[in-house]
Amino acid sequence: MEQGAGRSSLPTSISAQLLASHTQILASEEFEGRLPGSKGEELTLAYLAKAFASVGAVPAGTTSAFKRAYDDSSAQPAISSSEELEAWLQHVPLNKITPSAHSPLTVTQLNGTGTARAFERAEEFIAVTSLLDPDVHLVDSELVFVGYGIVAPEYEWNDYEGIDVHGKTVVCIVNDPGLHDPAIFNGTTLTYYGRWTYKYEEAARQGAAGVVIIHDTVGAGYPWSVVVAGRHSHFELPPTGAFDSSIKAWITGDAAKILFEMAGLDIAVELPKAAKKGFRSFSLGLRGSVDLTNEITPLRSANFLAAIPGTGPNKKEVVVYSGHWDHFGKRSDGIAYGARDNALSVAALVELARYFKQASAQWDRTVVFMSSTAEEQGLLGAYYYCQQVPLYPLANTVACLNMDMLNIFGRTKDIAFYGKGKSELDEYVSRAAGEQGRTVGEDPAPQNGLFYRSDHLPFARVGVPGLFMAMGFDHVQNGREWLVEKERQWTAECYHKTNDKYVTPQESSEWGWDLSGAAEDVQLY
Repeated sequence: MEQGAGRSSLPTSISAQLLASHTQILASEEFEGRLPGSKGEELTLAYLAKAFASVGAVPAGTTSAFKRAYDDSSAQPAISSSEELEAWLQHVPLNKITPSAHSPLTVTQLNGTGTARAFERAEEFIAVTSLLDPDVHLVDSELVFVGYGIVAPEYEWNDYEGIDVHGKTVVCIVNDPGLHDPAIFNGTTLTYYGRWTYKYEEAARQGAAGVVIIHDTVGAGYPWSVVVAGRHSHFELPPTGAFDSSIKAWITGDAAKILFEMAGLDIAVELPKAAKKGFRSFSLGLRGSVDLTNEITPLRSANFLAAIPGTGPNKKEVVVYSGHWDHFGKRSDGIAYGARDNALSVAALVELARYFKQASAQWDRTVVFMSSTAEEQGLLGAYYYCQQVPLYPLANTVACLNMDMLNIFGRTKDIAFYGKGKSELDEYVSRAAGEQGRTVGEDPAPQNGLFYRSDHLPFARVGVPGLFMAMGFDHVQNGREWLVEKERQWTAECYHKTNDKYVTPQESSEWGWDLSGAAEDVQLY
């Protein structure tokens, strides 16, 4: 990326104070948790336009002069930071689906005998739909246990082999079999086959009317409360015309145990069988019904794009730095501020733009800063950019370097990244860490599959090398065990909750943010 200059000759460094300043504003009460389509989105996009303009970046959205010049080298538009807000945006059509009524999941014997069991919403079961239909019904749908719900030819694995699930509801386990047997799949490192998004995609390909995923905290990587919190209102891109399952649901482990008991089975026996080759899916001899009533609201959200134009012979090549701006907005339990997730990373994008601009004569390639919408809803803004309307050719996009939930606990002796071995970018991380006198650690939570849970993934799925670095865990002052426990506590108490706020050291000696580590990590980017 550099022309004749090493990192040590760059003119500036990332400021922890400026990271804090941007974060405090973006995660303030005024910004209302930055839900797509809300006042919080309007304020966020306006703030980003001013912030990026102030550091010398130029608009890179759909109507920008930079985009016109990039597309037509003979054009000579005046490229400036002073264009209107519209020039910084790529509009993304979304549909907001808000449940107004949600029945329990009622389960009975397939043969009509026995007593019905109602699994209560939120406490035991939670469902959504992607269909743009105000009334969605699953009526007496046969329940079929399909193990992990995976079709993976490269692992010689097909949970759907020999069974027809058209019009039925599949029940499957979160994660993949490697979590329990290191000799298969990728061992305890989660593959995409273990993600809930994949389970829904594969069930739809198989023609299933409904999908129910069995939750457990280890396999999912988060507690049941996170599942419920993310399924109040949700958003979808416009439908593509492909078949989709009517009901997409989760059930608690305890409720799944009852479900299997209704089928005359012991879940503690059946789930381990599903992790072994040779498992065959089977009907549970049960049928389920659930009704959803939804309010459908079409809206227009936006990805935000800024650029530092390249100056060398490879200026048509693009390096994307990404970090989503959205969070969950106002909820019944208060504002989900999303300070660490992901206002801090958006602040980092602004400060990276400042850094690149001050060294602009040294950059060969063009750098695009993309802050996407609706990441919390399933990476929707990034998928829209990558799979529907890429503003800059993906063939010319050499990398996506993504930031999400940066370090708030102080400096570390190491840096980690998710998805080691997924691209040729690994070597660059090792080199940059070495220049900081730091080491590269392993994925701190390989079973959680964090590589598949942020905005670099849509780029990776269309062939653009994606990098998602994680904070290190060898804390300079307090060591590894202290930081591992601190992160565990933060995840339990703050992740996707109203407690994800910016906290100064003066406000809390225990939870006060120390952004010296984040600044060093961003500098590494």
